[in-house]
Amino acid sequence: GTDVDGEFVGLDQLAERLSESAEVQDCFVRQWFRYTHGRGESENDTCSVEAMAADFEETDGNIRSLILAAVQTDSFRYLGGE
Repeated sequence: GTDVDGEFVGLDQLAERLSESAEVQDCFVRQWFRYTHGRGESENDTCSVEAMAADFEETDGNIRSLILAAVQTDSFRYLGGE
């Protein structure tokens, strides 16, 4: 029941399937949010996570841009309060 279901042959097909998966991209963004903020996301972080996800999508999965987007969120700039 996910967007990565189905058979694949070899690492290349697996990598392609995972890199095109919206679920994997969402998970990747959330993990970077958690890493850069040192905590899990809360309801108050929805806008920050969405901004990071939008930037990640717009840059075709550029990790450097994702990290920059993470540290430019209000959630990061005002660490200490949720």
